[in-house]
Amino acid sequence: MTVTDEIKCCACEDNPKAPNIPCAICGSAALSAQPAGISRALMGKIIDEVFDGALEDASVIEDIYRVIVREAALSVQPAEAVKPLEWKEGASGTYTEVAESVFGHYSVWEIDGTGCWAPWKQGSGILVDGGIAGAKAAAQADYERRILSALTTPPTDLREENERLTESLRIAQGITDAAIEDYNDTLSRATTAEQRVKALEEENERLRQQVAELDGEAKEESLWRFWNGKARNLADALTTARSEITRLETASNAANREARMLAQAMHEQSYPHVAEWQMLDDTAGIITQISNMAAGIRDRATAAEASLSQAIKERDKAVEETREECAALIDVMLSETLWKTRDWARGALTIAARAIRRGRHLTVQEKAKNALEWIEGGEA
Repeated sequence: MTVTDEIKCCACEDNPKAPNIPCAICGSAALSAQPAGISRALMGKIIDEVFDGALEDASVIEDIYRVIVREAALSVQPAEAVKPLEWKEGASGTYTEVAESVFGHYSVWEIDGTGCWAPWKQGSGILVDGGIAGAKAAAQADYERRILSALTTPPTDLREENERLTESLRIAQGITDAAIEDYNDTLSRATTAEQRVKALEEENERLRQQVAELDGEAKEESLWRFWNGKARNLADALTTARSEITRLETASNAANREARMLAQAMHEQSYPHVAEWQMLDDTAGIITQISNMAAGIRDRATAAEASLSQAIKERDKAVEETREECAALIDVMLSETLWKTRDWARGALTIAARAIRRGRHLTVQEKAKNALEWIEGGEA
């Protein structure tokens, strides 16, 4: 029988896509019912299956929930019950009934209506209410406690797992910060190159217009104005303008090469999987490609940062739930220990009083010694 059979509700029954996974309410009930020993193993599985394998995946929250619910469902299957003791009539003049166990034997008897039982070969018995039936129940409980105590996993300290989670998230945060910084640097370089190309194109157009004007003016006026030297001045201006155009064209070609190198580097670093990508020929087109790639990098960095933030919240929630679970388990264990200590002290005081009454003729030191021997389980 699994936890989905024990706690399953109508929502679980109506979920054909995940018939073996409880809903949120049933999953919470399964986590509350799981033994303390699953806490460390469960946290390890979350780290191995989610953070190590899918830290950048957008479905990380669903993956965490799937692992928690699955492990909780597997962990709370009822354990086999401890086999009941088989009681037989004791030898005449000794114990009323005895039962063999893997530890030796248990014995029970009755004294004035009060049940008494003893484990193994202990000479003194432990008084309980309920006569023989009460003594058998106490012996069975002791037997089960000894068996189950060898199988129970003690609660573990989650600080080491918490440190592992924190370190993994720190590394992921560093990767995201580096990606954002690289994006900002790339965007800055692309913006600077675009501004330079735009300025060169404007200057080039201005000089072309100036050359056209000077060229036309030189053709029309060079002959009749030659006498005062204006024709020579116009010719020099035309030569200077053409030289400036050549310089600007050279600078424009250099900017084109720089833009091509930047676009190629961005593609190889951030988009190597896009095999069909082709670089354009003109500088303006290359600048557009650089801007598009930079925008894609920015979107990926934003998505990674959001996924990381959600993972941190889920990690903190899982750690807090595990702490609360350990605290509740410790409270239960302390409560059980206090009750068992009270029962032992009550039995010890009863045995000590009986030992003192049996030795009324003894000194105070001898009475105390006998009482101590009775409490420790030896013959008085």
